[in-house]
Order: sequence, then structure tokens, then C-alpha cells
Amino acid sequence: MPFRKKKLFLLVSLVISTFVAGRVLSQPADSSKQIIKARDKKNVDAYLEKALLWQQAVLNDDKESIARLEKVVKNMPYSVELELKKLCIQKKNANACAVLGWKYAINLDPSAHDYLDKACEYGHGVSCEIQGISYFHLCIKAPWCKKAERFLKKACDKNFRDACYRLGLMYTSGCRGVKKDEKLGKSYLKKACILGHKGACKALEPSWKRFFHVLLGKENDKENVK
Repeated sequence: MPFRKKKLFLLVSLVISTFVAGRVLSQPADSSKQIIKARDKKNVDAYLEKALLWQQAVLNDDKESIARLEKVVKNMPYSVELELKKLCIQKKNANACAVLGWKYAINLDPSAHDYLDKACEYGHGVSCEIQGISYFHLCIKAPWCKKAERFLKKACDKNFRDACYRLGLMYTSGCRGVKKDEKLGKSYLKKACILGHKGACKALEPSWKRFFHVLLGKENDKENVK
């Protein structure tokens, strides 16, 4: 083979081998990225499911499940946290907002309120209840009482017993900025009692009946309500 042709042949071979090697080397990197992306999505989906499980555990008053979920949420990876923020803010995903709000509440981060507010707005019942109860305990000012009323109503509509109970107390006792309405208050207490809230059942009993229960040391339950 003439020298020039040999040189050209070697040059072409070098270019082809370099191109092939580049393709081969690039494939594992692309594959790794896909694996990481798939893993992150799986992790994000797992945490979105935690928001649903949390809601169910609260409805069932399953304290063990709540405590177990709390540990997992508290140790949420930062990469998952960032993805959940995108889902909450950009996609208005209620479960993403809820699980972030829960994480921040556990860690006493003030931004918890912002995320729980959003979660409630997008339809997450537990978030509504938490926000409602928070404002309920701050009912020394009218604006906070109105906020408590708004959040508690949303949660009670989704059958969260504690929300119905506190809403009943607000209306039967009156609250700054919230007009007293005993009839409406009792209707919320009845709903809370039916949902299994013992305090609500006790609040509905006639005063003489409550006196004898205390005197006899009997624990109140739903059957005591007329």
C-alpha cells in the first residue's frame, strides 16, 4: 500500500475508533443518569404516598402509624425535598405541599404554615385540620378566629373529628370574630361524636348526666348521647 493511502487509512480508522469509543463510553453515563432519575422519581412517589397514609392514619386515630411515618418524613433526602417543592409550587400538588409542611412542622420551621396552607387549599384534609387547630389555640384575636373557622370547616367537611369538635366549641361558646350559634355548634359536636370523638359526646350530654358520670366514675361514649 502506498504511503499516502496507508496514512489516510490509519487516519480514518483512528476517527472511527474514537467515535465508537466515545459512543461506548457515553452510554454508561446516560444509563446512570436514567437510573438516578428513575430512583429519584420512585423516592418522590414514595413520599407523596406518605401524605395519603398520614391522612388515613389520622382518620383512623392510628398513633403508631403516625409516629412511624413522622420518622420517615423527618429524614427526607434533600433531593426529594427539592422535587416536592417543584410539584407543590408549580403543579399545585396537595400531597407534595402536605408532606413538606409536615416535615417543616416536625423540624419547627416557620415555613410549615405556608406549605400546609397550600396543601389545604388544594384539598389535603389533615393540613386543614392542623392549620385550623393552630389558629384555634390563638383565638385571642378576631382574624385568627376567622382563619380557624375557615380551616376547621374544610377539615370537618372531610370528616376529621378533631376539626368538627373544635368548630362545635367555637360556635357554642362564641369566639372573637365568630358569631355564637349554639344550634350550629351542637350539629358540629354531634358529627364529631358520630365520628368517634369522646370529648364531643361528653359535651353533648345534659349537665345532670355529666354530673352523675363524673360522680360514678363512668367513661363517656357515643351511646350516652341522645
